Amino acid sequence: MANPLRTYRILVVDADIELAQVLKAMLREMGFSDVHLTRSGKDAINLMQTMSFDFIITEWATQQLDGIGMLEFVRRNPNSPNPTIPIIMLTARDSLSDKVMGLDAGADDYVIKPFAVQELLARVKSLLRRPR
Repeated sequence: MANPLRTYRILVVDADIELAQVLKAMLREMGFSDVHLTRSGKDAINLMQTMSFDFIITEWATQQLDGIGMLEFVRRNPNSPNPTIPIIMLTARDSLSDKVMGLDAGADDYVIKPFAVQELLARVKSLLRRPR
C-alpha cells in the first residue's frame, strides 16, 4: 500500500540549518519525501509564491523575518500566496505569552522543543485532516 504522506510538500523554516536538517530527516522517517528548508521567513514567503506547499513548520527565530512576522504576513497580507496553509510553530520559546502570541499570529499549532517525534507526527496528521 502506498504511503499517503509521500504526496505532501513541506516547508521547514529555521535559522539553525543543522537543526532543520535533523527535522527533515525525522520527517523523512515519518514518511514525508518532499521537504524543503530555508533559514528565512522572507525566503519562505518567496518560495510560497513559486511552489505550492501543503504545510509549514517554522521556528520563531528565523532570519530576515522571524516566524511571527512570517505568520502574520501569510495569514493577513492580501499578497499572501496561501493564507489558509497549515502552520506549526516549533520552537523552544515556551512561556504562556509566547504560545499565545504564536497562536494569535496565525499558527495552527504550537510545539515546544524538545519534542517527541510521535507527537509532532500526530499533530501534523491532525492538521492535514482539517478541511481548508
